[in-house]
Amino acid sequence: PPHLPILLLTLTAFLLRAWRLDYQSYWLDEAWTVYFAGLSPREMFRYLLTTEAHPPFYHPSTIFWRQLVGASEYGMRYYSLLFGVLAVPLTYRLGRDLLTPRAGLIAAVLVAFAPYQVWHSQEARMYSLLTATAALSMWSFVNLLRKGGWRWQALYILGTVWALASHYHAVMVIGVQGLYLLLTLPRSRRYLLRWGVALLGVILLYAPWLAVSWDLLKNRANWVPQTTLGEAYLRSAVAYSLNEFVPRQQAVWLILPFLALFGLGLWAAARRRHPLPALPLLAAFSLAPILVAWLYGELRPNSVAFLERYLIPSQLGYLLTIALGIDALARGRPGQQTGRPSRRGLAAGALLLLLVLDGWTLYHHYTDPGYAKPDWRGVARTITNFQLPGDGVIVTGDGGEKLFPLYFRGPAPVYTPFNTPVPPPDEARRILADIAARHRRLWYTPYGAPIDPILQDWLARNAYPAWHRWIGRKQLALYATQADLSRREALHHPFADPPGPGLTLLQAGLPAGPVPAGDLLPLALTWQADAPLPADYRLSLRLVNPRGDIFAQSDWPPLTAVLPTTAWPAGQPVTDRRSLWIPVDTPPGEYALQVLVYHPADGHPLGSPAVIQPVAVAPATIAPPPASLDIPNFSPAPVLSARGVGLVGFAVPPRLQPGQELWLWLYWQATGPVEPLTIRLTLDDGQTALPVDLPLPEITGPTDGWQAGQVRRGVVHLPTSPRLTGQQANLNIALLNAAGQVVEQTTLTRPNLDVRARRFEPPAIARPLQASLGQPPLVRLLGYDLPETTVAPGDPLTVTLYWQAAAEMDTSYTVFVQLLNAAGQVVAQIDTPPQNGAAPTTTWLSGEILTDPYTLTLPPDLPPGDYRLITGMYHPATGQRLPVDSGGDFVFLSQVTVQ
Repeated sequence: PPHLPILLLTLTAFLLRAWRLDYQSYWLDEAWTVYFAGLSPREMFRYLLTTEAHPPFYHPSTIFWRQLVGASEYGMRYYSLLFGVLAVPLTYRLGRDLLTPRAGLIAAVLVAFAPYQVWHSQEARMYSLLTATAALSMWSFVNLLRKGGWRWQALYILGTVWALASHYHAVMVIGVQGLYLLLTLPRSRRYLLRWGVALLGVILLYAPWLAVSWDLLKNRANWVPQTTLGEAYLRSAVAYSLNEFVPRQQAVWLILPFLALFGLGLWAAARRRHPLPALPLLAAFSLAPILVAWLYGELRPNSVAFLERYLIPSQLGYLLTIALGIDALARGRPGQQTGRPSRRGLAAGALLLLLVLDGWTLYHHYTDPGYAKPDWRGVARTITNFQLPGDGVIVTGDGGEKLFPLYFRGPAPVYTPFNTPVPPPDEARRILADIAARHRRLWYTPYGAPIDPILQDWLARNAYPAWHRWIGRKQLALYATQADLSRREALHHPFADPPGPGLTLLQAGLPAGPVPAGDLLPLALTWQADAPLPADYRLSLRLVNPRGDIFAQSDWPPLTAVLPTTAWPAGQPVTDRRSLWIPVDTPPGEYALQVLVYHPADGHPLGSPAVIQPVAVAPATIAPPPASLDIPNFSPAPVLSARGVGLVGFAVPPRLQPGQELWLWLYWQATGPVEPLTIRLTLDDGQTALPVDLPLPEITGPTDGWQAGQVRRGVVHLPTSPRLTGQQANLNIALLNAAGQVVEQTTLTRPNLDVRARRFEPPAIARPLQASLGQPPLVRLLGYDLPETTVAPGDPLTVTLYWQAAAEMDTSYTVFVQLLNAAGQVVAQIDTPPQNGAAPTTTWLSGEILTDPYTLTLPPDLPPGDYRLITGMYHPATGQRLPVDSGGDFVFLSQVTVQ
């Protein structure tokens, strides 16, 4: 059937626009739609005539739509979806009647898959309605000129008035039509009366509204910064080809096929005959509105003129021109209706390329938060889940006071005094200080308004910044505003990157008592630069347990939040205020706080971290939903549960070398009073099994104070056997009661085993020797290869060691290789586990022989002379070296001469 393709295409457009229609939250513009839709018709029209300059159709119509379907995201956006789908067959009719049936069908395909059209069809705003009504106006305009008659005049009046009643920028449609007739004079003179009569009908119907709303409309303030003309066309090309949220560095390349076909379409419009001259209309429709809007903004800086979505009807002209370019590829030379099969294949390939680019953009639109609307729902949900008594919330962005309450649940007061009318800077600071004085903590979600930098600067200087995150395209930050800093730790810890200058952490102020999990640990850090610093360094705070496992980490704000470190005065103390948000799933107990300074460019640390201990963490006082905790392998139904506790998630390395220590994060949720339990973990390959029993409190901390619903995260360092074989092993977990009986068990996961090739026969060794390390012996050094014993400063010195395991080891020792001068000072060294970490000593089997190469880089200024090359092993946690059977704690290898 002739209409089947367009029917299938319309259905496809519907599915693309209905898919995940309510997946994204409302954003500010949509909040106004929901707000207006909740007014009565009388209130709505009073608002439109006295406060907000909007045409009279869209917002009043949403009142009745909301009464019909409710205020949900799906219901309110479905209204836009209907018009977004309607634009597809209207575009087909416009392209068919202006150009060719095939060009019309191709244009409809492009509109159906256009990510920018899908975006606005999934938004509770008027832009899909503007697109559809503009298409209706243009289609009836084309046929009014071609055929005339009262039906086309009536349809033109309907479409044009409907467009103007939806958005004031719809006047561009009339401008495009008038410009087309002007460009085609004198041929178009015979059309002027037809169009003039229809346009008179539009004016008569719209003039009453314009008369009563003109004073408000002409004084509408501009909130859109004026751009350059080139930038306006580039932004439009990106938006109308793909979507305005595609990163610019990618977009400028991805739009090239669209632009090439757009140019080909203009060429084809100039070369081929159509029912009406197509080139002037396509050029006017796609290019002129952008130019006119930009010029208007130049002439009237206080007016709202250019914005991609305001000019969205231009996308129809743009895609129609591209469709004509693809059609020209298929048709070949002017006058041909159908080109050779190769040309049709080329045209199909060009269309397929555009659809692939559309599909790539749509994939990101559906799944990538960076392409989504600002996630107000996610921001409000985060505050709802993690708020504490005494918290306050600050929201900026006009309309935020209407949008945020749609999603936020909780007792924390919400403050919006920084929206229109925006207070002056000094008044804003006074208001913010007053709000901060009322609360222990402040949540702050900036919109990016001009007032936000003022608020952020005040909070950086006067509060204790704790946490910042982009939730989708929406920011959220958390600050402590009141702090107990009665505990003072004198540190005098240097941070330096020799030979350059460094800085010293003089002291830290922090609370004297424990901090509950889920709350903030405020800190006042006092620094001093030894000399002017060469870089703006960053700071990392890390809360670690005695094994060094990180339970909390913050690298925000930068150490330079108030004053860049390059501007720190030498020899003068500088105080940095910040907080560390302790995750709510942190088990109660004692931890250490590590303070680390590093280069922002490469993360290279300046020396070793300063350590403040102990830092006591108390049980959490809130129980946020487990789904809000970013739990890996999260299961709403516990994978293992008994006696008041359930396992709801875990993290395990996907690969494991037999004998390598297996770290395992376990997430336990209290479901009631927690009874005494023991956790049994077993890694089993079918032949070797090593069970480890741990009382639950060793993983989760003391169970008293553990409220039902709360999740605690524990870490286990599980020793494994080097005798494990095969490709995988079962990691089994069981819960045992006080009598040692298994009450529940399951296989948690099956990590892959990286079983390396092993060697037990000695290879040919250039310099054999016999040295045993450890008491009793754990490792034997069988010898080494040293190709060169005479080297020059700056040269690499390569040595290969040959180890043999005398026994299986529970500790992963570190190998050191050092070059010593005559005074016994180290001039070059390397410290690493065997084979650069690929073969930890815990993975060695008794009798196994390992080839272990090292390369030392000699300093370029190393003085000539004789040096000693030594090696050995030490415990990485304590630095204690393994004793050597010949005495001492290292093995002498060889003398090395530097010339």
